[in-house]
Amino acid sequence: MRLEPEAKLHPEDRGAKLEAAGERPQTVTAESCEIELWRGYVKCQLYAASLDRTRAAAAFAWSPFFRLRDEDSPTEKAAEALKTLVDRLEGDGWTVVSAGARWYQLRLNRSL
Repeated sequence: MRLEPEAKLHPEDRGAKLEAAGERPQTVTAESCEIELWRGYVKCQLYAASLDRTRAAAAFAWSPFFRLRDEDSPTEKAAEALKTLVDRLEGDGWTVVSAGARWYQLRLNRSL
């Protein structure tokens, strides 16, 4: 049996060889986002921002506004705002996968 040099292989054969070797380009099968805090002069708001590195990180969901004196100590309204935002995201198919250092820093994933 005579083997052809790789340069003479058909493109379909080269693709199969790459796939067999595990060198196939990876495709994204999930989206990730993180909840962050925006502080205004008087009120604050939580928002979900995409963590997709191929696009600019952009906010796409927001909580109701609330007052907050200390970022490390959520008020009742702040905790309600976080719950409202998370409920909305979960309704859109997102799942909380981890928590960050602060009470509002949650990371969520969603399958594509």
